Amino acid sequence: MLQRIQSIYLLASIVLLVCAYFLVFGTLTDPAGSLDLGAYGLKMNEGGYMPGVNTYWFHIPYTIIIILDLAAIFSFSSRMRQLTLIRFSFILYALSFALLSLYIMDAGSKIANSSFTPGIGFFFPIISLVLSYLAMKSIRKDEDLVRSVNRIR
Repeated sequence: MLQRIQSIYLLASIVLLVCAYFLVFGTLTDPAGSLDLGAYGLKMNEGGYMPGVNTYWFHIPYTIIIILDLAAIFSFSSRMRQLTLIRFSFILYALSFALLSLYIMDAGSKIANSSFTPGIGFFFPIISLVLSYLAMKSIRKDEDLVRSVNRIR
């Protein structure tokens, strides 16, 4: 049900995570030039990806989070199930942030004297996490409202 604010939050979270696949997470700058960190590897200026840089598959938890958020949107009749799905996605956010930091450190270690500058794709998962938190807060508010009405009856 898209009329509820938590569904809007979850839908925006999904859109941001999907956009994060196609945007640059950051740029590694060294004296020779700059390389873009994307979801699928370290992109070189000449085209192609730098071999030997492990992506640590950090985008797999993002895919699972997208599926969980979609399931939470379509299980609007069970608020407790929605809360459970969103809580599980928080664990996956933590896992993906840890894997992303490993990816950035690994890419930085392959290039000597490089500095990392975050790109727009770096911040989308963080904003998505905040939107998921706001959705969880709204679901709890709805659940508290339903419980208070049941007490009145």
